Amino acid sequence: ACPIGLAPASVGRALRAELVAQDALPAPLAALRERMAREGNPDGKPRAERHAWRGEDAPPRAAGRYFVGCAAAYGRPEEACAGLALLRAIGAEPEVAQAGCCGAPLAEIGCGREADALARAARAALAEESPVVLGTECRRQLGLPPGASLARQVIDAWRDGRLRLRARPTAPREVRLVESCQLRGAKRGEATDEAAAAELFAALGVTVGNGDFPNHHATCCGAAGGMPDMAPAAARAMAAARLPASGVAVSLDTRCANHLRGVAPDGVPVLG
Repeated sequence: ACPIGLAPASVGRALRAELVAQDALPAPLAALRERMAREGNPDGKPRAERHAWRGEDAPPRAAGRYFVGCAAAYGRPEEACAGLALLRAIGAEPEVAQAGCCGAPLAEIGCGREADALARAARAALAEESPVVLGTECRRQLGLPPGASLARQVIDAWRDGRLRLRARPTAPREVRLVESCQLRGAKRGEATDEAAAAELFAALGVTVGNGDFPNHHATCCGAAGGMPDMAPAAARAMAAARLPASGVAVSLDTRCANHLRGVAPDGVPVLG
């Protein structure tokens, strides 16, 4: 939140790109780059397991593609499945995109050329269909509009009556909606996934304990920019600072949610 309008995150990315150009990428980020080259995901999990979340229940080819980012495909498969179930509930039967990583983790650490190559391959796998994306950074890396996000698709269906929802009796009365810094490009007053989610929560009788989306003064949770690799203790401290002391936290960015879960105290569930 620079008072004279500079974009520190963009400066950081440019500096990392210069380190890559000088073959001076710090060892933790070089290891991340190697994991991406070997297995196609930032955690180095087996490439062959990327689409294991879908099991045998794959829908037949239909209009549209459903792209699931690495954070859900490997770290939160139940969220990938839930997204597909929600799309079916609103009358969509998209084909699961047989695409690899979009390259966003490489873009953040300065490996722009490699990241762009992965993004082109992923876009080719999406063909010319109308894609739905689970993964905030993935949607941006693929150059897709905000309407392509899974959250926006579901909430728009609720708004126009294609999806009817009601709160369970056990639903929390209040949640904290942790904003992803991947949405920082939005202008004040511009519709964001978080603003739409806050509207949905209000309709269900659930109070969002924080507001004003997008909030340009909200700090990063520490999941981005190579922080978990370069400064893991600081990344954990940043996550802890974003979490409520009690109650329920919600993050629409699966990578943020996974990171926040790693430090959340007992009794503070982090939902996607």
